[in-house]
Amino acid sequence: MGEEEIEEFVATSYATGDCSVMDEDHHGTPEQRKCAAAWGASQAAPDGGGLVDPEAFVREFDEVYGRILALDGVECALVLEDPEEEEVVAGGGWEEATGD
Repeated sequence: MGEEEIEEFVATSYATGDCSVMDEDHHGTPEQRKCAAAWGASQAAPDGGGLVDPEAFVREFDEVYGRILALDGVECALVLEDPEEEEVVAGGGWEEATGD
């Protein structure tokens, strides 16, 4: 996925859902969904190699879940790999995709 596609994914995550925090089917506030989407996209971006083991991904998500709910800046930061520079950089512009 390119940066524009990731930004669209994050914006869609932000815009889709509800704010019914007392409902057992609730999937987080818009900000929490945006944070979770950025975290998930960042897991795939840094090394660009192969598929992530699903069990390892779930374990890692479970470890950071509380920080995602708390909107921890480290967990909510979108990290992208710059293919020309071959280094990991903080993604820009995704806040603009959701109006933040």
